[in-house]
Amino acid sequence: MTKLNHPVSNLSVAAISTVSPLSHILKIAAPLLDSLLGINKLRDIYLSNNLSGLDKQEFSEKLLNVLGINVLGAQGVINKIPKHGPCIVVCNHPYGMIEGVIIANLLTHYRSDTKVMANVGLKIFKEIKDYFIFANPLKPKAAINTSAIKQCFSHVKNDGLLVVFPAGRVSFFQSEKQRVTDGQWNRLAAQLALRTQAPLLPVFISGQNSSTFYNLGRVYYRFRLLMLIRELLKIQKSSISLSVGNLLTPKLLNKFEKTDDINALARLQCYLNDERFVTPWQENN
Repeated sequence: MTKLNHPVSNLSVAAISTVSPLSHILKIAAPLLDSLLGINKLRDIYLSNNLSGLDKQEFSEKLLNVLGINVLGAQGVINKIPKHGPCIVVCNHPYGMIEGVIIANLLTHYRSDTKVMANVGLKIFKEIKDYFIFANPLKPKAAINTSAIKQCFSHVKNDGLLVVFPAGRVSFFQSEKQRVTDGQWNRLAAQLALRTQAPLLPVFISGQNSSTFYNLGRVYYRFRLLMLIRELLKIQKSSISLSVGNLLTPKLLNKFEKTDDINALARLQCYLNDERFVTPWQENN
């Protein structure tokens, strides 16, 4: 195991790589920002629990155990995924970080060819970078996104299991809907499913962040990104449920002429597993 005085992951704002004057500013302000953003607390957890240098599966399992996160419904997801061949899993994005670790760990146990398309923010933990195909949803035209799409297509075409969070960003409060939910889903997963003739499996992940997170996000949307680590620390000792929809087979998907319709169907199948949508039938009097 890597010695703790030489940790594999440098958990600090100062470690952010950027070729601009911002890099110098970040290094100067790093101690203050690390404290404000909760990075210091996350670093303490990382070091005190000997997470440095662990294998990706051991690291993610230990991190979830240390945080006291109990994952429910895992077997239901596994039961719906083909043992072999291409498959695309689409999930909502309620927390912003931990769900990527949860789903990657779970599905890698079942299929070693699992890859998760994830935000570059998860590069913070180098131990688990092999789980992910990284993209930057905040900069749609960034070169990393073009590369990520090509990697996703190649992975599914080669019979791999791919996980996509189509919203790209964490769920937020939407005033027109008066609820916390994902933003608009990207059509990438639907397009990949059609091009590769892979089935789609919608998985709903329960829970949400704190009210402070959503309130500050309404003031300025980038505050949500800055608060993700603090929100991660707030969900300690929580249960997170995974609920699965129906496997949308290529035969079914080929009946749709537009990827927008497939995208809408996948999102609907996902959110139909949200218990907040369930209203019992009223008994007839």
